[in-house]
Amino acid sequence: MDRLSGLYYYLRELHVRAILEEAVKKKITTLNLSHFEITTVPKILYQLKTVESLHLENNHISEISPEVKNLTNLSFLGLDYNNLTALPKEIRRLGPTLTGLNLSHNPLAVLLPEIGNLKSLNSLWCNQIGISDLPKELGKLYFLDTFGARGNSIQTIPKEFCRLISLRWLTLEGNLIEELPIEFEQLSSLIHLNLNKNLFQEVPEVIKNMKNLQYFLLAQNRIKQVSTPFLLAVKHLVKLDLRGNEELKITPEMKNFENLTIDGAGSFFHLADVPLIEPRESNSNLSLGDEEEEEWGVASGSEGFDDEDTSENITDYGEEDWEESVPSSELDLSEISEEAAWIGFEDDAGNLFPEDLGEIISNISSYIANGS
Repeated sequence: MDRLSGLYYYLRELHVRAILEEAVKKKITTLNLSHFEITTVPKILYQLKTVESLHLENNHISEISPEVKNLTNLSFLGLDYNNLTALPKEIRRLGPTLTGLNLSHNPLAVLLPEIGNLKSLNSLWCNQIGISDLPKELGKLYFLDTFGARGNSIQTIPKEFCRLISLRWLTLEGNLIEELPIEFEQLSSLIHLNLNKNLFQEVPEVIKNMKNLQYFLLAQNRIKQVSTPFLLAVKHLVKLDLRGNEELKITPEMKNFENLTIDGAGSFFHLADVPLIEPRESNSNLSLGDEEEEEWGVASGSEGFDDEDTSENITDYGEEDWEESVPSSELDLSEISEEAAWIGFEDDAGNLFPEDLGEIISNISSYIANGS
């Protein structure tokens, strides 16, 4: 079985290399190598200077070479669901072109300051990467439209982060945040804010001044009460979700606020008594015409608290589902054309190329799995 396993991985490596050699030859712009069980990125990939959208998610990659700086036309880079513990500082060289970056589900522990050099970023996903701090350099990403960093251990939001005047979609669900900085109201473009599953004991007063905000999710925190004056001040919200705040005091006045969602509404409340559902993670194609896996834009899609990784085109409030979001960080924001999605072919003489090799690998994989 060890020999068969070794043969399988050897053929898999040949398969990937054949794809990359042909990609370089054809000067393709979109390359999808997700789910290829790659452990080391072949050096030839960094010669693919024409690539604009590169998908390396769902592999076993532990390192990205400094040579990534050679991918000077790259606009989207998907690295989620790998084993990365660090990024090369040279990634800053992608600043002029990179608009979408997905780092989710990697044991990074730290976001390097050089992330602030990616000045063209429109979408950045950092879900479950083990960080406890947001670097202040994020405040330099003036074109950032969508940011997700849920499932980490973030305690505070730096005031520099509040300089992101283009930010429309922010999810920091599942962290350790207790309050928002006073500068938070400077995020004047924000439409969707997800702070579910944090440590808030009060609804942040700063929200009253954020008149473009439509969806504010504060479920499963430690909120104990909400005043009527505050609810009157946030009538501009389409939805204020306070479900799962177990000690929240419900008053009769709350029935007058149809934008308020709480538990156990009762017969006279205009409130939703909807169960909290953790949606499964899924992929989606985005494009903001602006961005997010996007051209990047913000995404739409799922239900429940895990309101996240969005992926859809957002050009104005009416075209997007701002309430729901794709609960996944597997954002595949690029549309893969037939030419770009190929995984194999053969020449006129019928010589073996990736497609045939892929079938052989699949058969070997089944053979190994069945213990035959």
